[in-house]
Amino acid sequence: MESVYLRYTSNTNEHYVSQEDYLNVVRPLIMKLRRCAKCEEYFDADNNPCVGKRICMKCLLKKHPDYHFLEVTSIDKDGEQTFAFLDPAGKVYTIHENHSDDLSEDILHTLKQNGFLSVPTEHTPFKSTEPVKLWVSKFKVYGDVSRNSVVVLNYSDTWEKHHFTFLLYKHGNYKELTKRGEGKVLYEKAVGMIEKTKRGSYYYIDGQQRGQIWDGDIYETRCCMTCLSSLRLRCFTTILAPQFLLKMVRKSNHLPKLRKLTTLLLLSQSAVAQH
Repeated sequence: MESVYLRYTSNTNEHYVSQEDYLNVVRPLIMKLRRCAKCEEYFDADNNPCVGKRICMKCLLKKHPDYHFLEVTSIDKDGEQTFAFLDPAGKVYTIHENHSDDLSEDILHTLKQNGFLSVPTEHTPFKSTEPVKLWVSKFKVYGDVSRNSVVVLNYSDTWEKHHFTFLLYKHGNYKELTKRGEGKVLYEKAVGMIEKTKRGSYYYIDGQQRGQIWDGDIYETRCCMTCLSSLRLRCFTTILAPQFLLKMVRKSNHLPKLRKLTTLLLLSQSAVAQH
């Protein structure tokens, strides 16, 4: 049996119908006659569908005028769709027909939409042999996904006490950013850069006054530093190195030296392609 409520969701308004009648008669009739709670217009599956809980596509876009429709990402067993929208910053937000009250950011879709195709799904902690499953809801991205070639992806599960940080490379792979080795150097440099903004008792980060340094500030700064390092490498390999090589070719008649320089240039350009 299936419950059907008329007008109000209370015991006095609850009615029972068979599952067969519900699936073949009641539900199809309601889906056909339902209207948007905002504009009170009928939903149109082709031109103005229901995208959330009692709201049509047009009304949702009026609420978020800077967003535009991207695609339908999935359809569940009841035929209800999940819609994706893109904001000006390149972030993707989704909403589920008949379930969601409003848009919510979809981190995985955002990353893939902007070329960050490799995202960790599990990770083996330091000094551990067992991998840990990574839940999408525990991720937070730092950095401009639409413009940066590198962003920081932080994973924080306070219940399980798992905290990991990754560098994601656009059109490339990812690697863990620890507080050892390269990660330690980046961390200390980021903290040092933020400390230089301190005036009196406050830090001035991105035009905002802060009473203390938050982890997010450090992640953002590390992301900027990594992008700057990548930009410097790209500048050398695409502008300075070819000019230097050409100059050496004109001045030198030694073929082995030319081959060595060419090999070094190709290796450095390959490193840039991976970043």
